[in-house]
Amino acid sequence: MSLLNHSIIEATNSNASIAVVIIGKNADLIVKEIDNDIVHIVENKDWEEGMASSVRLGLGTLLRQIPSIDAVIFMVCDQPYISSSV
Repeated sequence: MSLLNHSIIEATNSNASIAVVIIGKNADLIVKEIDNDIVHIVENKDWEEGMASSVRLGLGTLLRQIPSIDAVIFMVCDQPYISSSV
């Protein structure tokens, strides 16, 4: 299992009401690996600007979908031991 899919599983097993996945470089290849029935996928076309552009995009996406949101958890997909209990 890829680190991305592991992260998606753990995020969706948490108490979060929605999981947004930001993809950038090679998005056309990566999107094929993701079950978009369980997460909201957003392509970061400005991925070359760095992680901050993904953070802005993810937060903006959440605020548009749930304007009254009161908490957000950011996670990266290169943490193989991350679990939903964290």
